[in-house]
Amino acid sequence: MRPPNLLKEAYLLEAQINYTNIYFADGSKEISPYTLKKFEQQLASNPSFIRIHRSFLVNKNFIREIKHLNVVLISGAILPLARRRRKI
Repeated sequence: MRPPNLLKEAYLLEAQINYTNIYFADGSKEISPYTLKKFEQQLASNPSFIRIHRSFLVNKNFIREIKHLNVVLISGAILPLARRRRKI
């Protein structure tokens, strides 16, 4: 498992009940026993990460496009954008 300070290499954190999937730019994925809320609190001082949905924290550096209902990542992944988060 990577040290927590290497989250700068992460482009997407996805909530899964009581754990979080962390996706890295090199294509690897890790599962953390921490909730997305805990990561959001840890990353509060990091302006690179934004919460776009209750299930997703995204690194802004990996966003290709923000549409009305979705966020498109550089990887091609299309993620939902929550109504209350549409003013990003």
